[in-house]
Amino acid sequence: MVAHFGNSFSKTVDPVATEYLGNKFRNANLVRNGSFEDSDKTEFPDYWNKDQPPVPDSETEVVSLPTDIVNSGEKSVHFNLTKACVDAPSYFPADLAQLKIQEEGKIPVDSVLMTSRRPGETRSWIFQNIDPYFCTLLCEKSIEISMDVFINDRNLQSWWDRGTETGEVRQDPPQLFLTEIVSKDALGLRITLTGTGIYSEPMDIYVDNISLKLKAG
Repeated sequence: MVAHFGNSFSKTVDPVATEYLGNKFRNANLVRNGSFEDSDKTEFPDYWNKDQPPVPDSETEVVSLPTDIVNSGEKSVHFNLTKACVDAPSYFPADLAQLKIQEEGKIPVDSVLMTSRRPGETRSWIFQNIDPYFCTLLCEKSIEISMDVFINDRNLQSWWDRGTETGEVRQDPPQLFLTEIVSKDALGLRITLTGTGIYSEPMDIYVDNISLKLKAG
């Protein structure tokens, strides 16, 4: 963007800079901190966000950053869903919102809600938004995504192994995927790693070295 006198602007593209940056990142990992080596004061990897079930008393969080099992470097991401987490009662999201309003005294207490607790909010995942410039590099291009996985215990339920009634094979965690559509009008992309799925049994999984690259050739 070039500013002229007054309040007028014109857009220009530097072809030399565009070619240079395209070549620079042609073989680069477009995931920031995909090896989880850099972490902030909360001991969670920089650039990454997490979502996980509520933590029962005397239990640790499902998602952590250990140093005992890694493929390279010193850290990986650990998804450790214990039996206590699986058995802990929880609410549907709408019920949680209603419960909060009840606790604030804004609506009467619903006795039916208080007995509608269900076990098993077990989903956990981490994610990050891809740099906007990298999104332009990925536009209409073939990509490769990968990760290193070490499974102590995945403990899949039997109905997962059977697939669905239509014969589809379920995608068991851990899964790595992009969301949003890669097109000329894309506003952004997010890469997500699912650690434990819905209604999971106890799981113990380590993931390291998440990568997103342009496909060679």
